[in-house]
Amino acid sequence: MILRHTDFLHSISSSLGRTLESMAFIEFDDSKLLERWPPVHEDMLITSIEIYEPDRARIMFMASEEFEKELHESIVGEQLERYDENIVTDTVNEFVNTFCGRFASEIFGDQAEFKLGIPETIRATSTDYSNSDMENCYIIEFSIMEEKVYCIFYSPKK
Repeated sequence: MILRHTDFLHSISSSLGRTLESMAFIEFDDSKLLERWPPVHEDMLITSIEIYEPDRARIMFMASEEFEKELHESIVGEQLERYDENIVTDTVNEFVNTFCGRFASEIFGDQAEFKLGIPETIRATSTDYSNSDMENCYIIEFSIMEEKVYCIFYSPKK
């Protein structure tokens, strides 16, 4: 089970940090583990991806639309003349896919075979997570470009 990995928090922070640096030339300032779901605002989006093999888990990346727009602009190297949700979502999906691939490689090993799902993006307010089971869930808050960004890791009970 992934949650038993002793360096789990380091692995997820390291994978996110390396992905931010290599794709967007951004570093995060700080991170901390939360004990409950953060407040969810109307402008927040969640991009999630499933890890199917060799172990089952879901990783969610939650951030504001403004942060995701800035992330898109940093990755592609130019500013959007007008906001296009589809273009930004495609870029963020690729970012989350790369981050999850790095995380899976770090957790399972560079030579391990693993299977990831396709990233999906939804409005954070479309689901009420406030009463979610925290037993198999880790929420890490990152400070990036003066914004709070969240990485939620969930592993179902076996």
